[in-house]
Amino acid sequence: NFFVENVRGMASANKGWFLKKQISEFSACGYEVKAAMLYASNFGTPQSRKRIFIVGVHKDIAFEYAFPIPSHGPQGKKSYVPLIDRIAGMPEWPEGEFFDYAFHGHYLSRNRKRGWDELSYTIVANAHHVPLHPQGEPMKFISKDKWSLRGDKNRRFSWRECAAIQGLPKRIKPIGTLMNKYRVVGNAVPPALGKALLAPIVKFETRPQ
Repeated sequence: NFFVENVRGMASANKGWFLKKQISEFSACGYEVKAAMLYASNFGTPQSRKRIFIVGVHKDIAFEYAFPIPSHGPQGKKSYVPLIDRIAGMPEWPEGEFFDYAFHGHYLSRNRKRGWDELSYTIVANAHHVPLHPQGEPMKFISKDKWSLRGDKNRRFSWRECAAIQGLPKRIKPIGTLMNKYRVVGNAVPPALGKALLAPIVKFETRPQ
């Protein structure tokens, strides 16, 4: 009776038509529907990841869902978690665990590197577009849609670093190719965000009868 859907691009697709259509269809099926944009950084994940979440509760259930209040950042009681807190001490050049491919023109159309004391850019599922490790020099802005690399310490995050930034447990061992590992890690909902999102539902389901 509960559903939670994480959808990319719904707010912008056809000026919001797709998002409105989803809500309309779920409502027609008997759900009270709410949608919100949540930022993973607001819940202790060191990346500027934002996603739309739709939560529906069937009208037969006496429960009103409320989206979680940020625990980190300006709206929370704690500071944002920086990259250094998650990946410091990991191998600087983990051969075989990062996608060592040429930085093509599209990749260099925007900044891909943030510092140790900052939030990472979004950890994505496509190995080609994974952000850069913070070591070395920052990227340099050249002109609109054009950035350049500086120095010789430029590599994408390894899949293990991506997992750490997502907040996934160290014991995970995705199977398959390196591309598959990036895909599994990048598609995951950060556990800290998932826990906050599902907390009201868990509390309702485990209440004394």
